[in-house]
Amino acid sequence: MMDQDAVRADGKLNTAKERVLAEIGEDQCWVTQGREVENYLLPELVKRYLTAEVGQPVMIKFNRSGRVDRAILAATKGLDGPTIDYARAKVKYARAICELMSGADLDALDLRERMEGVVALIRKWNHMDADETPTPG
Repeated sequence: MMDQDAVRADGKLNTAKERVLAEIGEDQCWVTQGREVENYLLPELVKRYLTAEVGQPVMIKFNRSGRVDRAILAATKGLDGPTIDYARAKVKYARAICELMSGADLDALDLRERMEGVVALIRKWNHMDADETPTPG
């Protein structure tokens, strides 16, 4: 999995990412549909997290090509409570936001389809049927 990181209006990948795709194949590589993996987070989910974290209603907007870290910083700057600098502690905040996720939050961009593909590959690699439940080791 790699971030698209497209900054050009045409959405073209940089040469390094194009090379990786050419070398390993698109069936073995997931390039995010949005700019970054964070763009798979629905704004409503991020809003719920920020409102709970800051202790007051937070308004946030971003789209598939926007920088979510900058949107979070802008949404919390100047409020009573902590300013959330997502870029400085991505893992900490990502884990906390993911704890709030439900199945409905997978309906962002191509996330549900990609996750189903990853699960199918893992099942295939482990010689499991699609409906087989793994047994603890």
